[in-house]
Amino acid sequence: MATIALQFGIALAFMAVSAVIGYLLSRQKYRNESAAHIAMLSGETAKWRRRANVAEDRARSAENALVRERRKARR
Repeated sequence: MATIALQFGIALAFMAVSAVIGYLLSRQKYRNESAAHIAMLSGETAKWRRRANVAEDRARSAENALVRERRKARR
């Protein structure tokens, strides 16, 4: 009777250890996926920031060209 209880206890211990290992591995996988997702999102925001900067530069240069034309017309 004691050996059956001992075997049952050992089996439960092994199952608990494997459950903990599985839980930790799944958390690690989730952490890696979320890090990749965050990196992708930050890349997207950087891309849109670059596009916004390019648009601002174009608007500024067009405005400067207008100012130059007005100065030329005044002379």
